[in-house]
Amino acid sequence: MAEPLSLAASVAGVASVGYSIAKGLYQIADDMSVAGLEVRVYASEIDSFAKLLLHVQRTIDSLTCSAKEIAEIKTQIRDILDNCDRILKPLHDVQQALVPLLERFHDSPSKLLQVALRVRWAFVAKGKILFYRELLQRQHQMLDTHLARATLVSIQDKKDQPLVQMLHTSLENSVSALNHTIASPEFAQAQSQARLRLGFRGDVSFPSRAEEARGSFCPPSIRSGPPSRPSSTGGFARGVSESSMALVLRPPKSGPTDEPMLVGMTEQEVQSVLAATSLDIDVQTMDGMELMLNKTEEAERRTIDVVSQTLATSKKREPLHGALEYVSKTCFPCAAVPVSGSI
Repeated sequence: MAEPLSLAASVAGVASVGYSIAKGLYQIADDMSVAGLEVRVYASEIDSFAKLLLHVQRTIDSLTCSAKEIAEIKTQIRDILDNCDRILKPLHDVQQALVPLLERFHDSPSKLLQVALRVRWAFVAKGKILFYRELLQRQHQMLDTHLARATLVSIQDKKDQPLVQMLHTSLENSVSALNHTIASPEFAQAQSQARLRLGFRGDVSFPSRAEEARGSFCPPSIRSGPPSRPSSTGGFARGVSESSMALVLRPPKSGPTDEPMLVGMTEQEVQSVLAATSLDIDVQTMDGMELMLNKTEEAERRTIDVVSQTLATSKKREPLHGALEYVSKTCFPCAAVPVSGSI
């Protein structure tokens, strides 16, 4: 059995993929001109996530807590990195398919505009993209939380109590946010303009993609409502809570959610555009998405547990104004305005 990669190697590998995806998406956004705003925002999110991963490694390298604590922190972070690897792979595949597509129509402004609008539509309305984006944001939230916890357990026995107080409050906020994400997924997904709806329907007949792109039919999801996944235990996929389970991502309430038509293209050109932008969710993809969702929710619950234990054993020794004085002295050393008392 092969030895697992070191945490540093895992961080470097995931961060490298993240930077590669972000670079490709920035290129796609540049090729799309003004239609590429949504893609550029997504690229920025992934780029920021990759930067966070490098900060994770630096933080772990500088920890001064016990070896047991460091091992626990590494285990928690490794689980999240495994999730990130699963999430970034399909995003990398999407990015890899879009770059040559835009290059193909670069010399035809009218066709390039149509392709750009369809790519834009895919990034704001297609369930597959929104699902992976939402899950990546949830990994980001967990990593931020573990970084704050790692810093707290490393310094809480030292004299810097104002910083301990601030980290304590930060972790309390993180636990509250994670609890809300798990208990009320629709609210959390609304923050990223997407509602998580997973599922698959295999009992409907879909028209050809070319017909769909030309707008000559009404999609089944509009004709008959959202499709439902074949029932398993209790009507839902095994291991997925009812509140987190449904079918396809509902589009945001505002934005270009109507599927753009493709006109003036050959059948071959239409098919190439559809192949890169339709982003269908088949049975195999659905199973992978369910696995990622389960793994993410498990990691969130473990994060809540370990942070709650840390908070229970970490005492807040100074009132809040001590933290404010710390910020004032650290960030504004020349300021003479007192934090409390009369001026």
